[in-house]
Amino acid sequence: MKKHRSVVVGIGMLILMLVVAVPFVIGCAKPAPAPAPAPAPAPAPAPAPELDVFDKMEPILIKSIFQMPERHPRVATAIYPLTDAITEASKGKVHFRFYWSNSLVPAREMASAIKSGLADFGELAPHSDPDNFPLMQMVTLSPIGVQSMRPGKATWDLYQTTPAIAQELEKVGKVIWVGAGIQQMPHLVDKPVTSLEDMKGLKIACNGRWITRQYEALGAAPVNKPFSDFYTGMEKGTFDGAHTPYESLYAWKFAEVTNYTAQMPFATWGMFWVMNWDLWNSLPLELQDVIESVSGDWVSERHDAYAVYREAEIKKQVMDLGHEVWEPSEAEKDRWNAAVQPVIDEWAAEVAATGVPNAREIYDNFDTLWRKYTAAGDPYALK
Repeated sequence: MKKHRSVVVGIGMLILMLVVAVPFVIGCAKPAPAPAPAPAPAPAPAPAPELDVFDKMEPILIKSIFQMPERHPRVATAIYPLTDAITEASKGKVHFRFYWSNSLVPAREMASAIKSGLADFGELAPHSDPDNFPLMQMVTLSPIGVQSMRPGKATWDLYQTTPAIAQELEKVGKVIWVGAGIQQMPHLVDKPVTSLEDMKGLKIACNGRWITRQYEALGAAPVNKPFSDFYTGMEKGTFDGAHTPYESLYAWKFAEVTNYTAQMPFATWGMFWVMNWDLWNSLPLELQDVIESVSGDWVSERHDAYAVYREAEIKKQVMDLGHEVWEPSEAEKDRWNAAVQPVIDEWAAEVAATGVPNAREIYDNFDTLWRKYTAAGDPYALK
């Protein structure tokens, strides 16, 4: 019995010791680590920059054809500014390959080359292809002695207000600009001209059917030849002179073989820039808008301002070198104008027979526009 009591007491003492010891052990133990926080969600990726139509566009190479050499001033002042603006706006996706001096096709085949897609874009000269552009031949019949200060602007306005001209040009493609060069005049090798009578029998190199007809009406013996033949012909004495602007004395080096100029401006050349219709229609609207923004008046401003001032600059340069220039009176200009009026009537009748009965009215509108931009008193001031 005593032994049993001892066992009970022992067990009780053990329990008491455990009750006292457990809180001590728990208090001395390291606290349990706090649970790790849930990982933060990964940040959403930044949205990709939105691509515009030019980012998505495939590169385009535009084959471009021109009659003039690359050194011609219109290249630097109007053509390159337009093509550079298009390339920049397209983020470099549009590039131009240039074929200068009829290096891809002859002048008379340029319209068909663009229309067919052999070329994509270019400058066409209607006087080189009169069968396809009979109405635009009127530009070669610009009034004698009236030097327009804005030949490009006058001709662009004519295109915009004359449906028959638009129809004639747009059969080739999308018209970007219609313009005209500064008026041209006779530059002579060794026979000065100081009156209408002095023109009699002179062999004048010129380019274009209606320019040729005007020289015939003035009493000369014109020779219708490509511009590229003018220098050699004057150098060899085959031609007595050539019908060109002052600019050609520099660009084509005609100053080396001429000594005289009759300051009787007339018979300039029309021109228009045109793009193949299939290419134009395939372009995104945004790119079409860019091209439209550097067309028309935008080109005229650059072309006309430079052409007029460049003519004055070269005229002064050649005169400083001893080149003699005859300045006609108003009465003499009237005589020359009267001599070519039958040619204008001939042209109007011929065009009317092709289905444009108001051809003479269209010419009269052209004459009005041409004179509208003439600065009175200073034939080489852009006012």
